[in-house]
Parts: sequence; structure tokens; C-alpha cells
Amino acid sequence: MNRPWTWKLLSFTLVGAVAATLVLAGAGVFVARAADPIKIGLGMALTGGLSANGKPALMAIQIWKDDVNKKGGLLGRPVELIFYDDQTNPATVPGIYTKLLEVDRVDFVVSGYGTNLIAPLMPIAMERKLTIMGILGLANNEKYKYPNYFQIQPAGPDPQTSTAIGFFELAARQNPKPQTVAIVGADAEYPQNAMVGARELIKKFGFMPLAGSGSGLRQPVHAQDLAIGALAAAASPAAANKIYAIPGTDTVSYREMIGRIFDGLHKPRRIIPVPPLLWRAAFALAKRFIANANVAMGNRMSKDMIFDPAPAVQDFGWRPRAFRPVFK
Repeated sequence: MNRPWTWKLLSFTLVGAVAATLVLAGAGVFVARAADPIKIGLGMALTGGLSANGKPALMAIQIWKDDVNKKGGLLGRPVELIFYDDQTNPATVPGIYTKLLEVDRVDFVVSGYGTNLIAPLMPIAMERKLTIMGILGLANNEKYKYPNYFQIQPAGPDPQTSTAIGFFELAARQNPKPQTVAIVGADAEYPQNAMVGARELIKKFGFMPLAGSGSGLRQPVHAQDLAIGALAAAASPAAANKIYAIPGTDTVSYREMIGRIFDGLHKPRRIIPVPPLLWRAAFALAKRFIANANVAMGNRMSKDMIFDPAPAVQDFGWRPRAFRPVFK
């Protein structure tokens, strides 16, 4: 994806954030020699689903590093990058950044690419009181309000609604006006944040389209249960160094999952199926205006995405509630 303005902003932000961090650190007892490099550490999606974005993101940071070093470095010190492949897997993030901080002894950390990879870094950064720069995450700091988090994402002051509001405003001008909305999102940080915004837009506009029949099976889970499960896994020796699927108790169709969101909002279930051909045509048009528009979002609504919870049940007692959300 060609985003020259993003990488230029990334360069300026890196300079400011790193310099500020090191100036503050210099006020303490540690004094670095001029020859010691400033170590910047990060995990990046070099393989996996986001590698097409992660590789150019890393390249941009490397270009910045080379350019800065040719000009004498930062604060008279050369810049060194230390990075590892996070495989587009959030489960790798805690281990990567623990190694960067405790073994590689980096001075400053930068997030991986995107919301899902930033989310597991936030508790680590907050616990250690680190300055952290997030690369293209959606609303990662909305619930924390962590003052040392700096975000590169053109989502404005209301990030959770910014990605969807254009669709709603356009649909609201149609005649007849649509009356139903369906929200679909994967069980991950980015779609969950986006779904918060979609719920708010349902309240405002009263509709959202569903691609096809929405027959794909899902196992939706409450965010609070995910947090409880993460704490239980962290406390269980049997869960050490393992990756788990932690699906919800209920296995329901995509359409039913959306229906339950309507129920939680105390709104009638008004779900309008959109023929797949029309859905694809709409996204082809949307890509002219919205860079992240992706027809696959609709295609997945009819595909099963279910997982086996048995290992999580056995190792740390995974017991999520039934998916019956209630929104205030």
C-alpha cells in the first residue's frame, strides 16, 4: 500500500519520540557514551497475513535509520535497529518485546504493524512506563488513555467510528432509506474496535448491510471473558509457551451473531442481505475512496470460522459466557 505521507510522518515522529525519551533518560543516573548506539527495538510482520504491510513499514524505518546515521545520528549517537518477525501473530508479541527490553537492552520500542499487534504490547509498555509509538492501530489507547502512547493513524478524534461513518452517511441518503444493519467482526482487536464504532453508528443511522446469507459459523466471545482468560493463562504453568484458540461457548451463524448485537442494543432485528455480486461491485467503487475497503470482509460472512477450545479448557479452565451482549 502506497502511503508516502505515513512514512514521512513516521520518520518525524521517530526522531521526536526517541530524542525525548533519551533526553529524559539522561536526567537519571545512566549516562551513555557518545559511541554507544541508540537501540530501537520492534517486532514486525515479516511473514503472515500482514507481511505485505509489515515489510515496507520496516523498510521505511531502515531508510530513516540510514538517513539519520549519515547525518551524525541522534544526540551524537548512531541509531541501531533490532527487530524480530512477529509472524502477524499477537501471541508472539510479549516474548519479542521482553527479549528486546531484557536481553537486547533497547532504549526505545516501536510497535508492530496494526491494531492486533499493538494490543498485547500496551500492558508491557504501561507496566514499564515506556514511551511507545503505535504504527497504524485503531483505537488502541481509547480504554487506557496512556499518556506516553503516540499513534500514527489518520483516524481523527473518534477512531472507532471513523472507518465506517462514510458508509452510513452515504446509505442514509438513499431512498428508500435502509432500515437494518448487520455488524460482523473477527475475534481480534482491530475488528472488535471497529465493531464498537459500528454499534454507535447503528444507534445513529439504524442499519448496516449483510453480505449474502451470513451463514458462516462463528463462536463470538465477550471482550471481558478474553481478559479473564488471558489472566488465567498467565497464572497457569500448563499454559506456558503455548498458543490457544479461545472461542466462545455458542456456535451460531454470522447472521445470528449480528442479530444478538441488535438484541443487546434493544433494537428490532432488521438485517438486509446484499447479493454477493452487488457487494463486490460496491466495494470496487468504495476502493476509490477508502484505501482499506476489502470485499473479503463480506465473503467471510458465509465461511465457517470455528475453533476447538479443549486445550484452553484443560490447561487454564477456559469457560466463557454465552454470547448475549447487553449494551448500555
